[in-house]
Amino acid sequence: MEVDNANIVDFDRNELEKLTENVEKLIRSRADFFEGPFPVLEAMFARDGKLQLKAEEYFPVPGMYGGFNLVLMKKEEVLHSYAAALNNAPHAHPLEGDIVVVSSSWCRVAGGSGQEHVVAVNDTVLVDEGFV
Repeated sequence: MEVDNANIVDFDRNELEKLTENVEKLIRSRADFFEGPFPVLEAMFARDGKLQLKAEEYFPVPGMYGGFNLVLMKKEEVLHSYAAALNNAPHAHPLEGDIVVVSSSWCRVAGGSGQEHVVAVNDTVLVDEGFV
């Protein structure tokens, strides 16, 4: 497998820890019965002190009949891809940090339960819903 060096970046450990906390909050909001363990983004995406962007990791949630597909991305790429949804989101703040998590989650036994969020260090914004 060829490595795309453009997607291997240095990272700020504090920023990644805040993203991890916000992903946990998102999971708790979608699956309040789940008590953990929760994903640790550094363990999932960091190798040799660098982050692998655009790599997908699936985090299943027992009892949810689904889970969360997590992708780390550069904020600037996400701002371009989700501009309309981010600009129209109620109570959304400008996203802070260099890296964000794009999370797609669903419950496979509940039609239309799919939601996609952009998770930043300061906010989590719903950008799509109703799929799956």
